[in-house]
Amino acid sequence: MAILQAAVEQLALAAAAAPAQALSPETLVAPTWTLYMATGINALSGAAFAARRGFDFVGVIGLALAQGLGGLMLMSILLRLGIPFVLTDPVYILRALTAGLAGFFFAAQISQALRFALVIDALAMGLFVSIGAGSALLVALNPISAIFV
Repeated sequence: MAILQAAVEQLALAAAAAPAQALSPETLVAPTWTLYMATGINALSGAAFAARRGFDFVGVIGLALAQGLGGLMLMSILLRLGIPFVLTDPVYILRALTAGLAGFFFAAQISQALRFALVIDALAMGLFVSIGAGSALLVALNPISAIFV
């Protein structure tokens, strides 16, 4: 029993000391353009929500950045992938900022198309879920844990 416990402890130490597998947008299950699209759609949805609620310019841009980039950053952190690639590739931040500006200035038109906005939000959520689960499976998480990433 002591030998088994020592082996388990040794495996746990080795797993903790092993560096995380480098994951870049190119190694994800989805093509890179889907990451860009999901980031833009989520940022637009967040910006439109904030503008409809009466947030000022900084609040709208802040919520657009948080909603557009937050999911991919959280995935990178949970999978211990180092610096999140949404921070190293300026296209993600520019997409979120552009969508935030569009959401601020065109919030009325976006809210009129509420059904369409709900469909787009659901599409973006589905993209992020598939990207997160696929990435978790790529770094050898078990399927149950991959669902939570």
